[in-house]
Amino acid sequence: KLQERALWTDLMKLTQLTSLDVPHYLPFPDEFVQWMKTSQISVMPTYIATRSLEPLLAQALPAMERLRSMAFHRNFDESGDAEPLDWMAPILQQCTQLTQLEMDITPTEIPLFISALKGLRNLVELTFITHMEDNLPTDFFTLHFPNLTRLELPMMITDSNMSALADFL
Repeated sequence: KLQERALWTDLMKLTQLTSLDVPHYLPFPDEFVQWMKTSQISVMPTYIATRSLEPLLAQALPAMERLRSMAFHRNFDESGDAEPLDWMAPILQQCTQLTQLEMDITPTEIPLFISALKGLRNLVELTFITHMEDNLPTDFFTLHFPNLTRLELPMMITDSNMSALADFL
């Protein structure tokens, strides 16, 4: 624990740090998440999206002026069940500075995250990852991303949604 504490303390001294990739089993201490608010970090590590950090992330992520890229993937508990990420949607909604976003969410969470995307008009890249085939909700096609250059949607698009997809594009 003392070595972990020293690692995080030393990382916070790196005033030009823009990206961080540490082992996923290394827990992020509260002090580091608070420090991120004023950091130069532009790429957010995938595994930071843990429910225990929700209140701190709700403060830190929207405040990170340099944050441009974020990916979050589902975590699995000891029994192998996916932990819900629904709590991340209201936080994401406030991260209007993002240009790249990758989300690994369950089909039941998709409508919630589509709603959260409405204000993210700076997105250049958007990737949905889902491990189950499901239809893309019609609400997605009402979103507007004027700078989008890369879109990855591994979901089914029904014949009835084809004209909505054409209008979206």
